[in-house]
Amino acid sequence: ELYFEEKNIEAFVEKLERLYPSIEYVNKLIKEVYSAIKSIDSSCRFGVSPAGNMEQNYNTLYCDVYTWVTSKGYVDYICPQLYYGFNNRDCPYLDVLSEFNDMITRSEIELIIGLAAYKAGAEDTYAGENGKKEWLTYDDILARQVTAAREESKYSGFALYRYDSVYNPASGVKNAVNAERENLLKTCWNCVRCNE
Repeated sequence: ELYFEEKNIEAFVEKLERLYPSIEYVNKLIKEVYSAIKSIDSSCRFGVSPAGNMEQNYNTLYCDVYTWVTSKGYVDYICPQLYYGFNNRDCPYLDVLSEFNDMITRSEIELIIGLAAYKAGAEDTYAGENGKKEWLTYDDILARQVTAAREESKYSGFALYRYDSVYNPASGVKNAVNAERENLLKTCWNCVRCNE
């Protein structure tokens, strides 16, 4: 499925002709990297961390994530960068989480959620009016995101971006980050790294 905003079909066809070779080449690259890794060590797991915005993936980054998670031989997991709060205007976390979970049709492909630890205690200027103060107002967003992700059928884990944001926060957000971290720790199951 191609996401587009053009109103007339001629502009759409022109864009499709321009994008398709790039999308095809990226798909070929991902498939060849996967095959190369598996030829060396079939137990080695390979995945990709696409942007959380599917329109951006397809139209700007030429990442055909849908093909990767519905076809054999591309990835073992995806780790979409779901760097959005619950109140984000364009990409509310729950909507984007469900979108990625629901597109995976192959049972062997896992969903690892990439979360924005770096936003704790900071204004999210790109989140719209309702979402820009969310990371300033709440100190349990990451914990709620992990809890919500665990309800999804393909969920396999989460990754925080960036480690430094959690364990060496800037002084201006240190209290907010520590509160966010403590709330996240309450949700962790056998999470060795979180309990260090």
